[in-house]
Amino acid sequence: SYTSELLGQFDSSGNRVAVYEVPTYAANLYAGREFGNYGAATVLYRRAAGKTEVVTGDPSEPESSFQIGETSVNLVLDRLDSSYLPRDGSYLNVGMLFSREGMGADANFNQFNFDTVYAKLSGSHSAYVGLRYHETTSGVAPFQSQYRLGGVTRFAGYRPNELVTPNYALAFVGYDFELASVLSRPAILGGTIEYGQVWQNGQGPANRRDEIDASLYLGFDSWLGRLLFGYGYRQGGDGTFFFE
Repeated sequence: SYTSELLGQFDSSGNRVAVYEVPTYAANLYAGREFGNYGAATVLYRRAAGKTEVVTGDPSEPESSFQIGETSVNLVLDRLDSSYLPRDGSYLNVGMLFSREGMGADANFNQFNFDTVYAKLSGSHSAYVGLRYHETTSGVAPFQSQYRLGGVTRFAGYRPNELVTPNYALAFVGYDFELASVLSRPAILGGTIEYGQVWQNGQGPANRRDEIDASLYLGFDSWLGRLLFGYGYRQGGDGTFFFE
């Protein structure tokens, strides 16, 4: 595969101060076993090479290149009614990622990943709860391998990819109401309340930074993916209008 992402760099007030292009070549090799419509167990080997280039911002900022060589194992149980805008069912994903210099990576590190969501539908109403826990359990993850957060159920008060961290924990609750059905696809009004912590490697519980976020949005489960328009609030009174 070849991808070329545009990633923003933001100041403490959420203003975009630079944009970087990250062209990346990658090869992924999967092996796995599906369990009917309930889930799957997979093993992934990924080899990638890329670089960061300044598109807008300080032109003196040096370009940097990176190498990725990693293996991950995952168990997924998925009984949600929609991959894009779930309103009923349950989801669980748990796995480990192992990055090794011997596989071509720039650094040795391990990461533990856990996500779960439970949603319950009753007529036009739906309520859901979820937990996310992602930790770099050993070593130091370089920037390109850290977790990129922002958006609904991923600290809604931040723009996508605005918050970058090697470790985070997040719990969220949400509610939505179906306003109409468009060609058998739901259009909804919804919102979330989200609480979590982010921290750097080696920091104890006392040094973790608390985050309280919330969102209010209009959504549509389209054939191209979920469409959300709304406002995300974050602790301290800052927030952003978003369109996902």
